[in-house]
Amino acid sequence: MASSLPVEADNRHYGLNESIHYYCAQRSAEVLKRDIKDLRVITCNLDSGCSLAAIHNGQIIDTATGFTPLEGLMIDYSSGSIDANVLNEMMRQDNDPNDASKQEADKESSLVSPSTKSDNPKSVGSAIDTDNSRAKQALDIYLHRLRSCLGSMLMSLGGMDAIVFTSELSENSEIVRELICQSLGFLGLKLDLKQNQNDPVDSDIATTNSKVRVLVINPQEA
Repeated sequence: MASSLPVEADNRHYGLNESIHYYCAQRSAEVLKRDIKDLRVITCNLDSGCSLAAIHNGQIIDTATGFTPLEGLMIDYSSGSIDANVLNEMMRQDNDPNDASKQEADKESSLVSPSTKSDNPKSVGSAIDTDNSRAKQALDIYLHRLRSCLGSMLMSLGGMDAIVFTSELSENSEIVRELICQSLGFLGLKLDLKQNQNDPVDSDIATTNSKVRVLVINPQEA
């Protein structure tokens, strides 16, 4: 049964990748054979420019992005949310108000930089089973920030019927999906580990007795 919005939706702020989030929510409703207005969904667009959206009654009510990529999740080319005074301190130490500190915040604190010298973000996920400690550290930081954002969206939604993974990293990295779903076990979410490893597309990979559905959706523009 549809319920009223837990918070007032601000239709002026849609966040990064708005059309992809809308499409994934609508496609998820089709896969689950549910009315989108009956669903509380968190869509996770995890690619080189990560973004999350909390969707209630078919409306985006919360996002993990701000005015610039320096708010929100750690991504390929940005550190994600940081205390603004950190940049002031970095500029003071650099004695350079323009270039060095911005370079560190935008590039050297990104997901790719602490993990590997490669420019390919997929190498972060593939390196966790090796002795690449920097890749493991980068993944730990990335997952911590992702869990934090998911937690705040859960509070905004007042619960969750489905979590949706889309785009390169979330579609192709079963370990990221598995670790995130483990963190959501307290909601009664149970991931089907076999389905999770079989390159799922536009499918529900939660177990039949899971209280929260887990979907992997191929992203398209709405």
